[in-house]
Amino acid sequence: MPRKRGPKGMGSIRQRKDGTWEGRYYVSLPDGRRERRSVYGATEREVTVAVRRALREADQGLAPAKLGITVGQLLEDWLAMKRGAVKARTWEHYADKVRLYLLPYLGKIQLTSLKVTDLKRMYDALGQRLAPRTVHHAHRVLHNALQYAVRMGLTGRNVAAMIDAPRVPEQEMEALRFAEAQRVLEAARGDRYEALWTLA
Repeated sequence: MPRKRGPKGMGSIRQRKDGTWEGRYYVSLPDGRRERRSVYGATEREVTVAVRRALREADQGLAPAKLGITVGQLLEDWLAMKRGAVKARTWEHYADKVRLYLLPYLGKIQLTSLKVTDLKRMYDALGQRLAPRTVHHAHRVLHNALQYAVRMGLTGRNVAAMIDAPRVPEQEMEALRFAEAQRVLEAARGDRYEALWTLA
């Protein structure tokens, strides 16, 4: 699709081959040079709004978003953002998943180069040694971090949303056999909760 001229200070807006939109704009650096940057979004309007916001923040002297970062750098930034925003135990859960599972497999990959096949390869490897629920939790942490990257304009898509979350098999309830039920009732005889055990 041909490029369109964007708002003043922005080079162009274009739709990429994957269907997402890219808006390019320029910021002035402290040494006087001008540097081109990009933001990404699902629609042309979303990108236009994101560029205007980025230009406004640049005019206010706010630090621009990091470009060309790795998945590892993104995860570290996301953890730093989450610290204090969630309970300490929740943050430790996130940090463990990042340190133990995500960084070893994805940490050195450029964020904008991350592919579905990278995630599938990681899930297959983790599934060889971890419980399905643990792999599922790692997926959720990665999904949240990538969604943060999309909101910050660091990437145009959340790759984790393009792949099914690792499946956690449901455990079927197994009823007690008659002899087992009798033993439970005998053990409960005389207990103050005997009536509840009998009802159950």
